[in-house]
Amino acid sequence: RILKPFDYGSEREEYEWLWPPEVQDRLSALLLELPATLRGYFRARIWQEVTTDPRYKEHPPTSEDLRALLQAIQREMEQIAPSHGA
Repeated sequence: RILKPFDYGSEREEYEWLWPPEVQDRLSALLLELPATLRGYFRARIWQEVTTDPRYKEHPPTSEDLRALLQAIQREMEQIAPSHGA
């Protein structure tokens, strides 16, 4: 009997294509710039934006793309709850 390599399926292949290790590393580095309490939220929002944006069907997000998404979410949060400098 010949054993075949384990296959994680097409969903995992798509995930690994869109989020290769270097892109995951870039996202992690960006998230480390944020307070720990916000990292999970930003990670989920960026993941949502990337997985639903048709331009990422052709290529994974670049460092610039990830930073732009992070900044857009920060601006959105500032509009919802503006900080009042002390």
